[in-house]
Amino acid sequence: MVPVHDARPTLPALVDALAGQSAPGGFEVLFVDDGSSDGSAEWLAGRCEGRPGWRVLRQPQQGPAAARNRGLAESTGNVVAFTDSDCAPDPGWVEAIAAAFAPDPALVGLEGPTYTSPPARSPFDHFQDLPEGGFWATCNVAYRRAPLVDLGGFDPRFPYGHEDTELAIRARRLGPLRFEPAMRVNHPP
Repeated sequence: MVPVHDARPTLPALVDALAGQSAPGGFEVLFVDDGSSDGSAEWLAGRCEGRPGWRVLRQPQQGPAAARNRGLAESTGNVVAFTDSDCAPDPGWVEAIAAAFAPDPALVGLEGPTYTSPPARSPFDHFQDLPEGGFWATCNVAYRRAPLVDLGGFDPRFPYGHEDTELAIRARRLGPLRFEPAMRVNHPP
């Protein structure tokens, strides 16, 4: 699941990375366009055509937490993985998530390493470099859907940040969360 707001320049790398994923039994991709005005939704709609399970949902701008909640409400899988519109999951990302959840029905959530490539050019570049996780940033997390629904999803009172870490704090009360080194995501600057 990917929230999108005026992200047209970064979408090609993301779509290419998601198109290269596979998982036993398949998977769906939901883009939630949060009121873009740069043609992101239309561009994504064209890339979703002919791809079973790929959809673009649209809503007026309400922030990433609300966009993720909209996607959660419309998702159909037992596990929901999140990344951001300026990221590119490594090949095998979806398979790593599925493999990590499969043997442990009590596992509530996973976080993987996020790296920056190429390196940031200045301290003012936006990037995430979290090789060991720790923040439960939605650029690279996955949760079982049922506990996420039970928790009410992300708190939309966090309009632009930290809703992901706050959700992880609540999710820990429902069961274990762990770090999965095989689920890697690139967050370019």
